[in-house]
Order: sequence, then C-alpha cells, then structure tokens
Amino acid sequence: MKPGTKPKGGVYAILAALLAFCALAAVGGYLLIDNLADRGPASPKDAVDGFLTALLADRDPQAARRYVCPDIRDSDFTANLEAITAEEQKTGEKIAITWDKVLTTGERGGNATVTADVSSATSAGTEASTWTFTVIKAPRWYVCGFATPG
Repeated sequence: MKPGTKPKGGVYAILAALLAFCALAAVGGYLLIDNLADRGPASPKDAVDGFLTALLADRDPQAARRYVCPDIRDSDFTANLEAITAEEQKTGEKIAITWDKVLTTGERGGNATVTADVSSATSAGTEASTWTFTVIKAPRWYVCGFATPG
C-alpha cells in the first residue's frame, strides 16, 4: 500500500452496512404499514357487530365507516345518530341501545345476510326489532346495506 492512501475495504464495509440498514428499514416500514392497514372484519357477523358498536354504542360515525362497503363510506351516518339525540333531548333521558342474536342467516359465495335483534330502552319501556344487513366480501366482509322494520 502506498503511503497516504486509505484502505478501500473500510469504505466498502460502511457502504454495505448502510445498504443493509436501508433494506431492513424498508422491510420494517412495510411490515408496520401492512399491520396498520384496515383489513376489515373476518366474518359477516363481525362486520355487523363492529358497525353496530361504532354507530350505536360508541356513537362514532367515522368509526362506523370502517365496517361498510366503499360504495357507502361517504354516507351520512350522523343522520342515524341525530334521530337518537333529538329523541333524548326531547325526553330528557338517554336511550340505551343494545343488540344481540347477531346471526348470519344466509351466505352464498361473497354475499351474506345477517340479522340482529336491536333494542332501545328508556324509562317508558323497551322496543325491540330485527334489523337485516346485506354484507359483501371484498376481500374482507363489509356492511353494504341494512333495513330496519317500519
């Protein structure tokens, strides 16, 4: 080696370490983002239960959008909550909304029908009805429509 020259092996080692670090950071970033991605519910029942929890229990229309088809994500779910809030203000008491018997009543391919018994309770009594949901797999399960009696 000539006097005043630096060995090239050290530069290559630093470049290799830097390249390895960048590759690990890229893989780690991808895995982190992939794990945070909205994967949607794993079953039709989970989609309906998540939707009802977000909308009726948590009263969070933004969270409810995670459980619905892209076609209706821009729907105004606040209208559903406004009706409940208006009734609460009118009567001066909170309406307790619960549901049970969330059942997949029909499933064929990527389409399913789910029903849930929904009850609203006040000091005046309890009203119960069965709601029917249309759920579609795309690639996970999402609520694409629902009907309430009346």
